[in-house]
Amino acid sequence: MNREAWLSDAIDLLRPTYAAAGFALPAALKATCSWPVRGGASNQRRVVGQCFGPEASANGVTELFVSPVQGTGPEAIATLAHELIHAACPKAGHKGQFVSAMHALRFEGKPTHCAPVGAVLAGYLALVASLGMYPHATVTAQGQGHKQSTRLIKVICIDCGYPARVTRQWLRKVGPPHCPEHGAMVIDGPMGV
Repeated sequence: MNREAWLSDAIDLLRPTYAAAGFALPAALKATCSWPVRGGASNQRRVVGQCFGPEASANGVTELFVSPVQGTGPEAIATLAHELIHAACPKAGHKGQFVSAMHALRFEGKPTHCAPVGAVLAGYLALVASLGMYPHATVTAQGQGHKQSTRLIKVICIDCGYPARVTRQWLRKVGPPHCPEHGAMVIDGPMGV
């Protein structure tokens, strides 16, 4: 079995779950392992999946793409499941009906990064266990993107949310700046030094 057949069979096995939640998937739906149009090799905001509606396809099929950086069954299923919400909620982006579907399917995370986790992901994996392992090894996008070495790091005041940006060099040398009203600030998210 190749990757596309595995993804197609996984979609067939997941269809009833989406229908039961009130979000039917389109009948004409194809999935493939391919690089996203934009952001597939990004070091900062890597895109791991995309959904193109039937209007984008010459044969009128909804096309789903799972990035080759997703190498394991859990990663591939999580990405596929997210893209299936897009297929079930065309034109919703990551708002409105997409968010409703996300909650109905018990996905976790921000809408742009939501996925089945914990027991929900375990259920999806058990459902597709009959397919065997995802027949794909991770492809590294190393060297494809340019790492921006002067990126500013966001720091915030934990009391009022006052934001500032500072270089890694100064964070290492003297630490975060201070809020004019409350004192020391903290790094907002991972610094990646």
